[in-house]
Amino acid sequence: AAVGLTVLAYAAGSVLHASGFLAVYVAGVVLGRPRARSRLAAVVTWIVVALVLVPLVVFGLAVRPLLARLPRLRRAALSLEGRAAEAETLREAAESLQERAEALQRQLDTAGQRVALIKAKRGD
Repeated sequence: AAVGLTVLAYAAGSVLHASGFLAVYVAGVVLGRPRARSRLAAVVTWIVVALVLVPLVVFGLAVRPLLARLPRLRRAALSLEGRAAEAETLREAAESLQERAEALQRQLDTAGQRVALIKAKRGD
């Protein structure tokens, strides 16, 4: 009966999108606790269980919105990687154009020097 109840507690926790392990822990505390000798012992037991459960529930509630954002963050990261690849391609193209412009400038300077020599020889 105890094994069946723990399996049922785990299944209930999973169906409710809660922690199945936490559900099994609570079921174990409830099933495994000896009969309270006094009302004070029962109250203390439930306070301890609440001190364990409340932070876990709050943590779960805090983490849930972050987990919902993970697919969007992944898409954004992939998009940024694509843009980084585009930027690298554009940078390489810009470097190539810069080299070509420098070569053309050198040719222009050489042509200008030749024109100046030709004019000097003609006496212009």
